[in-house]
Formats: sequence, C-alpha cells, structure tokens
Amino acid sequence: ERKELSRRIAAPLPGGARFVPVLSRKGGVGKTTVTTLLGMALADARDDRVIAVDANPDRGTLAERIA
Repeated sequence: ERKELSRRIAAPLPGGARFVPVLSRKGGVGKTTVTTLLGMALADARDDRVIAVDANPDRGTLAERIA
C-alpha cells in the first residue's frame, strides 16, 4: 500500500502545473509550516520544482522559513 501511494505521488499529472492553496482567515494556525513542509515533500517525492508565494499583506514569514 505504501509503495502504491509513493508511486502515485511521484507519477506525472496530466495538464502540467497545479495550484495548491493553503489558507485560513486566522493567523497562527500553521499555514506557513504546512506550506513549507508540503512544498518540500512534493519537491522531494516528485523530483520537481515548487513555487511558494506568501501573499500575507501584513507580515508573511515564508521567506524566513525557507531561507
């Protein structure tokens, strides 16, 4: 079961790039942590590039996490 899951994660998706939003109206609930770890996991599992955008208008911390 685990091998099948790994195979499905690594398989190319039809249609090219995908958009995976991570959002919440409340601050401090883990959006940056989830975004960072999800991006790292997808890049590693798929041997692919990931673009993460921190659109927080106040004080986003994504750049600090991945620097």
